[in-house]
Amino acid sequence: LGVSALCRAVVESLGQRIPDAEVSIASFRPMGSLKWDVPGTVQVDCVPFFPRTRRHWADGSQFRTRLSEIIPGTGGRFGKALNEATAVVDISGGDSFTDLYGERVWNAIQFPKFLAKQYSKPLLLLPQTIGPFKDLAKEAIAAEIIQYASLSCSRDADGFHALEKLSGLIGAEKDKRLFSGVDMAFLLKPLPPEKKTADRFSQIRDNAETLVGLNISGLVWFAELRAQQRGDSHGIDVQYRQIMKDFVEGIAGESGCHVILTPHVLAMRGSFESDIAACEDLFEMVSSGLQERVHVLPGTYDESEIKWAIAQCDWFAGARMHPTIAGLSSGIPTLNLAYSIKAKGVFETVLQGHSLADLRNLNDAEVLAAMFAHFNSRAIFADELKDAVPKTIRHAHEQVDRIAGVIKSAG
Repeated sequence: LGVSALCRAVVESLGQRIPDAEVSIASFRPMGSLKWDVPGTVQVDCVPFFPRTRRHWADGSQFRTRLSEIIPGTGGRFGKALNEATAVVDISGGDSFTDLYGERVWNAIQFPKFLAKQYSKPLLLLPQTIGPFKDLAKEAIAAEIIQYASLSCSRDADGFHALEKLSGLIGAEKDKRLFSGVDMAFLLKPLPPEKKTADRFSQIRDNAETLVGLNISGLVWFAELRAQQRGDSHGIDVQYRQIMKDFVEGIAGESGCHVILTPHVLAMRGSFESDIAACEDLFEMVSSGLQERVHVLPGTYDESEIKWAIAQCDWFAGARMHPTIAGLSSGIPTLNLAYSIKAKGVFETVLQGHSLADLRNLNDAEVLAAMFAHFNSRAIFADELKDAVPKTIRHAHEQVDRIAGVIKSAG
């Protein structure tokens, strides 16, 4: 739901500022009903985009999109949307403008950016993590993209420094074309799910004096499976499953405390990305005498509805980025169980750089101790967020004003 949260926040916030916009979302997966909070005059469509497919004639393939430059009308819905666009806005999934994730991901991420240049369309890089780049050739490609872009936004301070370096811009031109921003999901609006689902959640909330939310990442839970299939363990050596079990049982054993296990990647069981399977597995590991105080989030949720659920918690922790952003932006004391460089910068935008437990650098006992220490100090973190969150959200609105202004000037 992380990418969906970004997409929805972008479309809704821009739609409020450009009420006659026609938005084409290039996506390789269905985006649902798209019943979002935009003015009735805003048109939102989802067009297929498959930059990694080997089916050359598939709508949204690289082959057809490139062919349409030579033979008009052959590019399918994606090529048509690109040809008619006033501007191209690109967010790289929030964290994928880097070469850390392999050749196929890199090709898919940089392809639409170069298409904007080839079609002579203004390119806006929305707030995202910039880099790092291991390969100097790929760093040079990233620099070329940034130097072409009409506006490039980072979502943390380190990313802005990377933009400064790669763009080579200084003075007034830098101020015009670079922006140090925050993750767009800070603007995602929480919405309650359907009544039956909301009632089931509210029953759990009402029975708990303290409700602890915990995102269990399938990516980390099934790290061994991922390592077998992809050869990548993210450098995590801790016994994540045992740590989560010990923490859940420790919290559930306290008077009045309930734990709600919160999936955010809704892949089916069998996928090493499945948070649902990870949450269910953890619940089965919990001692039977404590299971009545441990719950897997009931019902079905979209990105705004799951933010609503997270906002009902008294404390939240998770390894996934966007459920923890949902907690932070709702003013909930939140701990990120980091497994990459991206978390620290985003948390620092809301003055919570100290609310991290890095799974790559700590041992089992240190991770568990950090979780309990953060939970026990939740009142302190809540007070910090009372001041920091409104400022961060105001800054998020300022960045959307800037983005909308560039799009309007292109039209």
